[in-house]
Amino acid sequence: MRHQGQFEDKLFGSSDMIWDAFAYKRAGIARLQGEERSQRLAARTADEVEEGRQRILDVAERLIRRLGHPKTTMATIAWELGTSRSTIYRHFPSKEALEEQVCRRIVSRMVRQVRDALTEKQQAFDQLTTLLTDLGRQTFSRMALEPHLHHLFVEAFRNRWHVATEYLREVRDLIEGVVLKGQAEKTFVPGDGNKIMTFIMGAMLVFVNPGLTELLSFDDSELSVDLAAHVKSVVSSIAREKL
Repeated sequence: MRHQGQFEDKLFGSSDMIWDAFAYKRAGIARLQGEERSQRLAARTADEVEEGRQRILDVAERLIRRLGHPKTTMATIAWELGTSRSTIYRHFPSKEALEEQVCRRIVSRMVRQVRDALTEKQQAFDQLTTLLTDLGRQTFSRMALEPHLHHLFVEAFRNRWHVATEYLREVRDLIEGVVLKGQAEKTFVPGDGNKIMTFIMGAMLVFVNPGLTELLSFDDSELSVDLAAHVKSVVSSIAREKL
């Protein structure tokens, strides 16, 4: 439609189509240049493919932290990257697959942080106390300071994404290593390691599963669960010398 001798721009199509159009316009490049930019993410070598994936994950994680995972769409990520949704889908077949990979990279950092907090000089009793306390604090901290990430993790556990199972398995392996060390040092009671691990994982699950952690705080302090006291009870229960 003409207006004062010029064409008036109008947008037609779905909201996702409009997002894609804006992605090119926002980058300040022509269609051909936009396709060239998309090709940088749709790379040809293995290293370029991985670099493209990491760029997408960087943007996705940043947006999820700021907006939450429901509002972080593939179109929003494409907008931030200045590319199209089709480029994102070349690396991740679905939004859930992308969100799970965001969870996986965060889990990797969490496990590494907990592992690094353990020192060889510590006795097994102190190592297990540190390990269980740090696991609980990570969940509490994310719930209080990173609510959008917390909700993403709740979604992962509720829907039993592979990353949730992997996280529990890694946590179990870390705890098992310390328990075996304590049994070798005669710090912890001897016995069936699987039974001991089942007990510890069951006792700590409420501090590891973010959906359960939400249920730990009540207005009545007598109903709330204290992490430090809980960890002390768990570790003491398998110690040779009871505190």
